[in-house]
This record gives sequence, C-alpha cells and structure tokens, in this order.
Amino acid sequence: VKSSAPFVTVVLSFVILGEQTSFVESISLLPVVMGLVLCSCTEVSYNQIGFIAAMSTNCVDCMQNVYSKKLMTYYSPTQLQFYATAAAMFVQLPIWFAMNGIAFSVPPLYTIGYLIVDGIFFYLQSITAYRVVALVSPVTMSVANCVKRAFLIWLSALAFGNAVGIYNGLGTLMLISGVMCYN
Repeated sequence: VKSSAPFVTVVLSFVILGEQTSFVESISLLPVVMGLVLCSCTEVSYNQIGFIAAMSTNCVDCMQNVYSKKLMTYYSPTQLQFYATAAAMFVQLPIWFAMNGIAFSVPPLYTIGYLIVDGIFFYLQSITAYRVVALVSPVTMSVANCVKRAFLIWLSALAFGNAVGIYNGLGTLMLISGVMCYN
C-alpha cells in the first residue's frame, strides 16, 4: 500500500498545488512502485482493516507532504515545524481528554529518558523531512520515501534475520533503476 505513495502524491499535487507531472515522469514511477512491491513481497498478508488503515495513513502522509510544500512559500522549515507542532497539540488535546479524562499520570522515571530520546528523534525526523520538502517536489519526496522503505526492509532482514529471496533483490534493483529513470 505504501508503495503507491508516489501515485497518490501525483494526484494530490495536481489537486492541491496545481503541479502537473509529465507523462514520462509518471511512467518512470512504475518501476519505483513495482520495485518496492517486489522488495516487500515476502511480508505480504491481507486484512481488510489493515488495508484501510494502511491506505488512510498513506493518503495522510502524502497530503502532509503536499501541504508542507504549499506552506514552504510562507514559512521556513523551522517555522513550519513549530506551527505544525502547535497545531498538532490542539488536535491531540481533545483526543487526550476524550480517552483519558482530566487525569494525568506521570510516567515511570525509567521511561522519561526514553520519552526524551524519542522526542528528539521525532523532532529530527520531521525537521529533516521539512528541509527536504523545501528542496524537492512532493512527488520526489514520495520517491525518496520508497527508497527509505526498501532500505528499512533490508535493514530489518539483517537485524532480525527475516527471510530474503530473489524477488526482494529483484525488487530492490527495479526500485533503484526506477529512481534513476525518475531522476
């Protein structure tokens, strides 16, 4: 599902930003998308709720990239990070109160360090994403995310000993070739 992000981003970039992706550029996305599908084919399983959840997060991620690009005309990446975080807090607070009420529990002391480290990495990941979006189109960002996903698949195979087959390797080669064609 996440491999379809470049195509979703093409549509959203056209609808929201008015950016037109050429036919040749759109066709060059096929090996990127199909390469990632092959790269991850050993992990395939289907569940209706999982599919809907994955497609929803895919669309939300693509919309965030497109709207971030639109907002880059008004704000620097650091300013956008600040305002997006503030906006997220206003979205999160009602959800927090709906699920937890007014009660606020202090996390155990041993997890506070983990929360701080997690927050630092979350900040670094999102500020890096905003800086990249400032430099490239949302479609290029989606292509880069496909490469990142393939890298993570291989990293997890190495770290966790997941089975890797010929299709994973062919998919990775196809993805890299597709990125070269897209470029």
